Amino acid sequence: MSESTIQPRLTRKRRKRRKPRRAKPQLHLAGFSAAELGAKVGVSARTVRYYTAQRVLPAAVFRGAATRYLREHLIHLAAIRALQRDQRLSLSAIRKQLESLSIEERERLAGILLPELAPPSSPSAAAPSAPAVNDVWYRLAIVPGLEIHCHAATSPEVQALARAIVERVRAGCA
Repeated sequence: MSESTIQPRLTRKRRKRRKPRRAKPQLHLAGFSAAELGAKVGVSARTVRYYTAQRVLPAAVFRGAATRYLREHLIHLAAIRALQRDQRLSLSAIRKQLESLSIEERERLAGILLPELAPPSSPSAAAPSAPAVNDVWYRLAIVPGLEIHCHAATSPEVQALARAIVERVRAGCA
């Protein structure tokens, strides 16, 4: 046989039929992821996990990527950030202080950083026979050497005004 008489066999490559991709189910879980929780307060997800490891922030129920933090975690994290920013306390001191506070006191402390977390003020809550709470003041540093002091018992409107003043002055200095 000569080379010219041999015909190459033509083969067609068959394409594999692809199945249409299934849409992945979207889980809508209640609560916040570590990144969402941190973004609300102004820290990274890594910081949230670090605070949890250091037992400053209560641990959430661990479910891998589906781990969710609840409102109580947001209140706790905002209180941590408020104490760090205003009183410049260490994490161990913050842990001890937050353990001794009631839920309402933590909410009030968190309300300094995030006003929507502040407990609702009611006239019946401020009974004249109630024992006096420690006289706590929070520092809001505007620039080095210049601060605004805000009492812990001030209204959320006054706290928001103080934060607005700080932000406005900082923006003007930058």
